[in-house]
Amino acid sequence: MDALIPQLREVFLRQPTDAWLARLHAADLIAERILNPGEWLRNVHVEATRAAVCQQTPGVGPVYSPRTPGIASPSEDDLRPAPDIGQDSYEVLQEAGFARGAIDDLVKAGAVRQAEGGTA
Repeated sequence: MDALIPQLREVFLRQPTDAWLARLHAADLIAERILNPGEWLRNVHVEATRAAVCQQTPGVGPVYSPRTPGIASPSEDDLRPAPDIGQDSYEVLQEAGFARGAIDDLVKAGAVRQAEGGTA
């Protein structure tokens, strides 16, 4: 692999991607262009099949994620945004059996982060 990859890279750089794809497809080989995330989101097929879900995430903005391939589930349309770091610290630790005072001590010591606006 260490010897082959540099050789292949040199050969593939001799022609544009479209030329290689045409040759590979003519030889009945499965091959496609590797898209960056922005190209993938603007891909005609991705747009037509609604293959990406956009979630507005507080403090971040729009976050796109791919749908589960082959499953057209409406549940993916209403995904919750990822929580802020520390947003659910108290709830998670209380469910794990920690007492409120012990959690307060962990937050004060800096061992546990608590997001602004979270339960304090």
